[in-house]
Amino acid sequence: MANISSSNELSIDYLKFESAIGQMRKAADGINGTTVEREKGGESSAALDAFAEQFIQLQMIMGQYKLLIKKDIESIEKTGSILEQMDQKLKNIWE
Repeated sequence: MANISSSNELSIDYLKFESAIGQMRKAADGINGTTVEREKGGESSAALDAFAEQFIQLQMIMGQYKLLIKKDIESIEKTGSILEQMDQKLKNIWE
């Protein structure tokens, strides 16, 4: 996505970069971290209750994972913006 060109700029393809950020956001939004409790009723099963409890824990973990992924995407996007600014400054210096 980047290389140093003969004009001493980074030459990052920012359209591809923004596209990649969009794809990451879409993937992160696809993570289901919604916690849904199982309705109680009917027969009682220790195995089913244990499974349901573990499933709720997994949903909570996935919700936290989704938040961390979104923070990472924000950091990557911010870094890309800084690189774009630096690229423009380098271009202005060498022109």
